[in-house]
Amino acid sequence: MKTVKMLNWNVEKGVNPQLAVAWMAKQNADLICQQEVQPGQLGSLADHLGMDGYGATIRPGSTNDNAIFVKKDGPLVFAEEYAHHWAPWHAPANITVRLRNLDGSLSPRHISCVSGHACYWSADIRRTEAQWCSTLAKPGWLAVHFWDWNSYRAGEGSPWEGYTDHAFVTNRTYFEGGRRHTDDRPDRELTAAKYIEMGRYAAAHLDQPDAMGPTAGYRKHHGRPTTLCCVDRGYLSPELAPALVRFTVCDTPHLRRISDHLPLLAEYSFDTLQDILHRRIEVYRPALPQRHTVTTSPDYASATTHLSPDRAERSTTVPDQQKLTDVPQLQRHDKLTGQRRKAFIFVAARAYDDGHSVRDISERCLRSTAFVRTILHEGGVVLRARGSGTRGRDGHPRR
Repeated sequence: MKTVKMLNWNVEKGVNPQLAVAWMAKQNADLICQQEVQPGQLGSLADHLGMDGYGATIRPGSTNDNAIFVKKDGPLVFAEEYAHHWAPWHAPANITVRLRNLDGSLSPRHISCVSGHACYWSADIRRTEAQWCSTLAKPGWLAVHFWDWNSYRAGEGSPWEGYTDHAFVTNRTYFEGGRRHTDDRPDRELTAAKYIEMGRYAAAHLDQPDAMGPTAGYRKHHGRPTTLCCVDRGYLSPELAPALVRFTVCDTPHLRRISDHLPLLAEYSFDTLQDILHRRIEVYRPALPQRHTVTTSPDYASATTHLSPDRAERSTTVPDQQKLTDVPQLQRHDKLTGQRRKAFIFVAARAYDDGHSVRDISERCLRSTAFVRTILHEGGVVLRARGSGTRGRDGHPRR
């Protein structure tokens, strides 16, 4: 059976990169999520792995950053990369990928992939980070999350009395109802958003009880619990769960020496992924304004021949302003809302379909390229890959 492999590993402060890379390269993974990547390591790691590397937004404070690596010419094809300046501690690395079909074409749907490292010193921040993950859990969206959560599955975790490392106890618990509780809130937030934890799924549905095994706690620290724990976990959208065929906590003495965390290896059925990523789905997109029929502009009369099918069905009406040269007039207000926003969505989408780039539209409307991409995504536009002009992509899953 042809499979797609995703690997996750928190390599302790990047101190054993050569050993870690040598092991990861042998796994022949199609996508790797890594935590605690150190400054200057991303490029060399990517080169040694023979993969393309995508690092997270650099935030003040810790230098233990997150990264995602994608195999060159592999079954997963990079679509878009996202910066997360909102992050209170470690920003997650976040890209979207499409599946390369056997004929070389790309799947119409994409998967949002996230490599994250939850804040070690604040249960409240960890909860916020988990709540952010729910933004990728909307109906019809597909996501895979690999994180060092620095917290526990619901129902797991140590009793916290009697330990002398009070900082660690405080970090791994939260205060409520007059006492401290094991922090399992990220897990509960993710499952509330209907994400499926891969270890649980493999144990329950794939007859792989070891998939629930511990990933950390092998290094001994004075004053801390000595019990092993699973703080590194992967979650995926429920629609993707049937594609998971194997989930492994990779545990050997050699791996324990390299890092204080163990790697996770998830394998997915290529055929099942292909079926999922080619399904037609209902996804919310804003309606276009119902104002004037297309009768006066030859350039726009044939708009439906250039639009994607879902937008073509809505393109029998257009706003008053029909041309890209009219975009600045639409942008003279500080806020673009209501009918004006719908009008701009149509104009920008038509301009993009006619071959104008995001930067062209940005320069003409005096708005940022990020704003233009948001507008295009709201209109259901499939963006062209940078530098190709032909290969499609959605970008961030805002539709």
